[in-house]
Amino acid sequence: MSRVVRYCLLSVLVLSCAMAQRDLSTLVGTVTDSSGGVVINAAVKIVDQATGLAYETLTNNSGEFVRPALQPSKYTVTVSAPGFKKAEQKDILLTAGERTGISLTLTLGDVGQTVEVTAAAALLQTESTQVGATVDAQAMSDLPLGGQRNFAYLARLSPGVVPAEPGARDSANGGFSANGVRSNGQNNFLLNGVDNNINTIDFLNQTAYAIGPSVEAISEMNVITNGYNAEYGRAAGGVVNVNLKSGTNQLHGSLFEILQNKDLDANRWENNLAGVARGPFTQNQFGATAGAPIIKNKLFIFGDYQGTRIADSGGSVANLGYSGFLTIPTAAMKQGNFSSELGGVIATDPITGSSINQGAIYDPRSTVLNSSGSPVSRTPFPGNILPQNQWDPAFAKILSLYPNTNQTITTGTYPSNDYYFITPGKRVVDQGDGRVDYHISPKDSLFGSLSWSNAVSTDGTYFPGPLDGSPFNGAGETDLARNAQMSYTRVWKPTLISETRVGFTRLVTSRIGGNPSADLFTQFGIGGYNPTTATANNGGLPQISFNQAEVGSQQCLGLYPERRPKQGFPCAEIRRGIPAYQVPVLPGTRSAREYRLQRERNSVPAYHQGVHRRGGQYGHRRCDRFGPAGATGQRRHLDYQLRLLPEVGLGLVRAG
Repeated sequence: MSRVVRYCLLSVLVLSCAMAQRDLSTLVGTVTDSSGGVVINAAVKIVDQATGLAYETLTNNSGEFVRPALQPSKYTVTVSAPGFKKAEQKDILLTAGERTGISLTLTLGDVGQTVEVTAAAALLQTESTQVGATVDAQAMSDLPLGGQRNFAYLARLSPGVVPAEPGARDSANGGFSANGVRSNGQNNFLLNGVDNNINTIDFLNQTAYAIGPSVEAISEMNVITNGYNAEYGRAAGGVVNVNLKSGTNQLHGSLFEILQNKDLDANRWENNLAGVARGPFTQNQFGATAGAPIIKNKLFIFGDYQGTRIADSGGSVANLGYSGFLTIPTAAMKQGNFSSELGGVIATDPITGSSINQGAIYDPRSTVLNSSGSPVSRTPFPGNILPQNQWDPAFAKILSLYPNTNQTITTGTYPSNDYYFITPGKRVVDQGDGRVDYHISPKDSLFGSLSWSNAVSTDGTYFPGPLDGSPFNGAGETDLARNAQMSYTRVWKPTLISETRVGFTRLVTSRIGGNPSADLFTQFGIGGYNPTTATANNGGLPQISFNQAEVGSQQCLGLYPERRPKQGFPCAEIRRGIPAYQVPVLPGTRSAREYRLQRERNSVPAYHQGVHRRGGQYGHRRCDRFGPAGATGQRRHLDYQLRLLPEVGLGLVRAG
């Protein structure tokens, strides 16, 4: 068996793929003397300036050192060797997923003396081919992000990134397109280096990520758009890695509140067109963060809470409230009187010889058949008035609920956009994060974090009461997201470091119609099915379409896509007199649950000039399909995923 095959089999057995450095940093360096010669076995001490944690290593036969698996932060590096003064370089900034290179020069002298150098920001990244941008905590807090202050909008600061394409499900929450690909599902979102993507159909929570931390809780956001290593995988677009803040040796925190209201806002142009005054708008975002040492230089804690409260109208905040023009029956039409649509004579019936008027409505029961059984003629309703004694009772009840038109209709024309509606919207979000970092010993460190978010939105309905008419977004939405992760790092020797982590992500998202608990089938005389007995929140009228205006519960809020009549799934057709309409049998709730368990194990031998990474990730995904258990039952989708992405760093150099 060849060496390559044996290596591949061994990699499979240990689930090896390169995942270690996504949220961590690597520091590489070269130590020389004043003549340019390398210094072998020089002692290198790397100290995190915020936490005081220290890491030690030695230079190799080429005078080089590599220290991977460092938390993003500012560091001080001190180098000492017999016969030389100590060299110290401060303020070395390490960012997530990056390799940062430094060079230090030792001068002859007493080892008790120190030569101090202050690091300057590098003008050119020479240790990595990755293209992107890094946004630090200060920029996160200072850059304008609107009232909701969503971190995802900052991805647009990176090269090759533009706002999401029109119609993208995540466009209202910072969705973006990188490298020209679609935003939905094409970008890779990570939280502390752990998978933070969602896989529910249609992105019901309107984002491509499960947890969206407060910008006040983020220490750094790294966006990579090109040249990223195989350890990231998945993305055809960009990679967004968000790192939570951690505690330090100093107590630090913040209190914040962001307020927006309508006082300086202009009215929406649709409102001006319809003669409607400016609606209410208030938006508050408030919270606090705190980080502190539990044991100095050893155990640290950080936590944050953020609350968001929004009350608007007509969709001033995207996908929150509705407004627009609809075409609905006039008061006369609701009585069956369509005389306003009856025009002049445009032809003559060749069978009866009677005149054919434009806009005439014909009685389907008066159909005349020829000798072959084909319909050839009908008799129009006198005066274009439909007799109410021929109406279906359920239809009559529904028709009577239509509101009156509120827009001007030109006489003699078909009523178009004769009704303007505007609904209130409301959103309540409570979210938070907690993180603990524990430096067990110089060789062992541990960190864990918990993140949660509860978001409840209400949008109102197009029509009051049973008519509902809410669209794809429904009348309300609930998104519950959870994430937990733990990581253990072990330094076996200066040239071998391992990291093991486990992560769990859960997202429950659902949408409901305007009457989720009401059995309107029975109330309106539609027999044969009680939607409320199938499952909770499944009530309301079926979706009924009348030209430009739909009423009832949106069909995609039930089993999806199993329930769509156009696809031949169960559908009841009610036909009694005129008119006739189709009723999908399962209105109600649309929901999805996603669970994801991840395990990672990484081994990082630090070889000389390069880093050879070996690791593995096992992902278990469970996604319950949309909808309740009804006529077609409940369907669940289980997806097990095993990814092997081995990576060998180029430029490995062995001395001697």
